[in-house]
Amino acid sequence: MANLPEDAPSRDSCRPFRCESQSSIPAADHILYREQPRHSLKLLPCNNWTMRRDFDPDRMGLHSALAELLLASEGRARAAAGEIDSDHAWDDAISLATLWRVTPQLAARLRSIPVELPSPSAYLLRRAVIDAFKSTALRSARGVEAIAALERAGIRVTAFKGLAAIALLYGSPRERTIRDADLVVAEADVAAALRCLEAKGFTRRGNETFDQYVQFVAHSPGFAGNMAVTVYAENEGEVDLHWRVGITGMTAESLLDRCESAKFGATEIPVVHPVDGFLLTAQHAVRDNLAVESALRDLLYLRLWCAALSVAGHLDELARRACEAGLLVPAIAVTTILLGYDAAEATRGAAEILSRAATAQQRKSAAGLSRAFHYQLARGNFNKDLLYLVHSRPVRQVLGGLRNDWTGYRKSQHSVEDQLHQRKSLARRALDLMKSAVQPGRLGLVRELARAKFGAK
Repeated sequence: MANLPEDAPSRDSCRPFRCESQSSIPAADHILYREQPRHSLKLLPCNNWTMRRDFDPDRMGLHSALAELLLASEGRARAAAGEIDSDHAWDDAISLATLWRVTPQLAARLRSIPVELPSPSAYLLRRAVIDAFKSTALRSARGVEAIAALERAGIRVTAFKGLAAIALLYGSPRERTIRDADLVVAEADVAAALRCLEAKGFTRRGNETFDQYVQFVAHSPGFAGNMAVTVYAENEGEVDLHWRVGITGMTAESLLDRCESAKFGATEIPVVHPVDGFLLTAQHAVRDNLAVESALRDLLYLRLWCAALSVAGHLDELARRACEAGLLVPAIAVTTILLGYDAAEATRGAAEILSRAATAQQRKSAAGLSRAFHYQLARGNFNKDLLYLVHSRPVRQVLGGLRNDWTGYRKSQHSVEDQLHQRKSLARRALDLMKSAVQPGRLGLVRELARAKFGAK
C-alpha cells in the first residue's frame, strides 16, 4: 500500500498532532489523531489551500453535519462528529471546510470537544490550516499596507468584515481566513483612493472604463446596492474598496465617523464600530442569499459579535442602530439561526432585545429568512436568477443599465463573472432557472429573501 507524503504523521495513536512550526501556526497544534492503515492522499490546491482531488462538494448531509459541528452546542457537535466519523467522511468534511474557508475554526472546534481524527485526516487538516494561514497572513498584510497608504494620503478609511473581525474578535490571522481586505471610504474620495492604491501596485482588472464599471454596479442586482471596486496586488493581495454598503441607512460617512482604532499585530488600524460590524455581517449574509458556504462564516463571526457586544453593554445600541439602518429583520434572522444551534447567553440576549424592537411582521419576515437558510442547507442553494424574477427592482435595474449603455454593461458583467468564475451562457442560465423554479416550497422563501435583499418593490 502506498505511503503518505514524507511529512505525514507517524506517531503513537491518540497523541497530540503537532506541526513543525507550532509557534507560528498554533491553529494546527494539538489536533488529536488515531493511527489507521496508510494510503495515498490525492491533494488538490484550491486558492492556495489543500483539498482532496476526488471531493464531492454537493453532499447535503455533510453540509448539515459540518454546520452542526461548527455552530451547535458541545453535545450536538460531538454527535455530528460521530456521524462524520461513522461515515468515514473526515477527509470530505475537511475539504468542505476548506472550500467554505473555515478550516481554522474547524481545527479549533475539534480541539475543544475534543475529537480524534484518523491520522491521514489529521494530516490533511494540518495542511489545510497551514495553507489557509499563509494565504490569510499575506492578504491581511496587503490590506494593512493599503490602509496605511490611504491614511498617509489623507483619505479617511476604515476596515470591516475580515480585517475588522481579526482585529476585534480573533486577534490573529491564524484563527480565521480572508480572501480580500474590505475597506470603506467616502464616495467623494473614491477617485483619489484608487490613484493612491494604484501608486502602491494595486490595479483594477477588466476591459471596461471605470465609469462603465460604476454604472454596471449601480444597475446590477447582484450587488444589492453595494458599491465597491476590487483592486489587486501582484502577489495575491486583494482589496475591495467600498463607498456604499447596500440599500440600508448605513452610509460610508456614518461608518467612518463611528470607527475605532484596533490592534492588528503590531499595527493600529481603523475598524468599524462593533455594532456596525455585527450589522454589516448580518447584511452580508442576506446579500449573499444566506447561501451556506458564505453564511456559515458570517454566523461564526456573528456569534462572536454577540458575545463582544454583550460584554461591552452594546446590545441596546445594536437594536437602535438596526432600526435606524433598516437591518432589524436580517439581525433577528441571523440570531434566530444561531439560537437554533446553541442558545448561548449572549446570543439569546441579542435575539431578545432585537425581537422586542420589531413588529410582528418583521419577526415573521425574519423567521422566513431563517427557514431559507435551513432549506438551502438541506437542499442546495437557491438559483440567484430566481430572486430577480420574484421582485420588480432587479428587473428595473438591469433594464436601466442595458438601456444606458448596452456594450459597457455587458462588458462589465463578463468581467465580474470571469473574476468570480461564474460566467454561463444564456441558454444554460435559462435551463438552470427552470429546474430551480419547479422545486416545491422554494418560491415563497425566495420571495422573502428577495424582499430582505432588495427592499420594498
